[in-house]
Amino acid sequence: MQVRVRATPIAQQQIGQLRGRPQRAFESWLQRIKTSGCKALTYRMTGEHVERLCVFHFYGELRVIVAFAAPQDARVLLVGPHDDADPGIDVYTQLFELLGIPRPTERVGKPDCCGPDKRPPVWGEDVEMLTDQFHKLAKRR
Repeated sequence: MQVRVRATPIAQQQIGQLRGRPQRAFESWLQRIKTSGCKALTYRMTGEHVERLCVFHFYGELRVIVAFAAPQDARVLLVGPHDDADPGIDVYTQLFELLGIPRPTERVGKPDCCGPDKRPPVWGEDVEMLTDQFHKLAKRR
């Protein structure tokens, strides 16, 4: 299976800022998702509006957040550190701000990205709306 992977403009900027080991770790993950799809992701987020997003911890506190338009079509939404102490750089804070929803206050489960059918959670055509929204909101930031 070959998965097509595209990044939102904001994710492209974030990826462009990676250097050294984090950059190599991201590139290694990128090759894995292209051949393994949802198996290359650590978990699926839970909660309203994010239950179809998947995350991978690719280097230390660095995360990549992905949405699937189809099982063979992945979109990298955001790349950055998970840092509860600094909401200004925290990738999850950015995600919830871009989605325009409050960040959950309680910890939730982290199920596998792939479902029981071994397929990722799919956004379908809604992924275009989501990536457009990310692009417009990121321009305003």
